[in-house]
Amino acid sequence: DPNNEYFWRMNRRRLESEVLRDSVLAISGQLNLHAGGPGVRLPLSKEIAELQYKGVWTANPNRAQHVRRTVFVFLKRNNRPPLLESFDSPNTMQSCGRRSVSVHAGQALTLLNGEFSDGQATAFAQRLLKEHRSSNLPSLVRAAYQLALTRNPKPVESQLAERFLVEQQRNDKGDKDKRLERSLSDLCLVLFNLDEFLYVE
Repeated sequence: DPNNEYFWRMNRRRLESEVLRDSVLAISGQLNLHAGGPGVRLPLSKEIAELQYKGVWTANPNRAQHVRRTVFVFLKRNNRPPLLESFDSPNTMQSCGRRSVSVHAGQALTLLNGEFSDGQATAFAQRLLKEHRSSNLPSLVRAAYQLALTRNPKPVESQLAERFLVEQQRNDKGDKDKRLERSLSDLCLVLFNLDEFLYVE
């Protein structure tokens, strides 16, 4: 029954764009759960801001508002946040009877190189270091897996992650005190890009 015509199992389902954004914010510890009020205008990237008419778009001055749940984000019809657009958020220029689900290279590029995911990976790393107050790599890797994937890493995953952190720190030529945080941020970004994070089974 490859097409699951008899509904004996749950089909694999990718997170909707809004749920994906909210999940990333929740795991990084940044999600603002305040409800209600007017829609929040997010800051625009420099390239997109230059295309807007002057005075048309003003981001909310309170940065804490920028990490509210996506349902409270103000969306302009011709200007959707890159993450939402990449992951099939409905086109606001026309009615949407059914949401489409696509898989394309732009999604991986948005999650791996996007300003939003990069910033949240850094916040995730800072959360791990703050909550565990330890530079013990196995415990940090375990905590990262528990938060992102709600499970402990398998032995081989733990070994690979620890080796990755060691090599990233060794190759880091920047500030010595921040090497662990930067390497951990890279690992967190990898976790955000895993199929297991993006799909519900």
